[in-house]
Amino acid sequence: VVVAAIVVVEAALLSTFVAVGQGRLVDGVIPLANAPIFYAAAALPAMAMGMQNVTLRQTSQLRDGMTFVSGTLTGLAESLAAGFVSFFAALRGRSTTDALRQAAWGPDVRRAIWLAVLWCSFLTGVVSGVASKPKWELRNLAAPIAVQLACAAALALRAPAED
Repeated sequence: VVVAAIVVVEAALLSTFVAVGQGRLVDGVIPLANAPIFYAAAALPAMAMGMQNVTLRQTSQLRDGMTFVSGTLTGLAESLAAGFVSFFAALRGRSTTDALRQAAWGPDVRRAIWLAVLWCSFLTGVVSGVASKPKWELRNLAAPIAVQLACAAALALRAPAED
């Protein structure tokens, strides 16, 4: 329940940024008079990302920066390297097929797959955001905020009562 509440706070920060920021844009441009308020509001998504990183580090086994691309790519490279090390260690006294089977489903490779999927979701967000930005501007964040609130609801329903 605590994690769900934090996710709701993150969604509120992003929603506030959309509401304040979108109101300051004029034809997709920030007029000089609106810049101070817009850039002050731009701190809100950074706060949401920071909350997400701290929450993930304290409540899960995921230690990578989940809100930035470089942290995800670093974790992916580390996991792939560890998977190769596991494969070569498993080769000792085993056939290549057995060693590959053991290493391919080990925790390092599963983690690498998870991080690759996460990185692809970042890429999908970038491509869809760039494609829809001219029409939707900051309102582009509505879909990710809705997904975040759905995740919060799922977390709250799944959480034990003592949380």
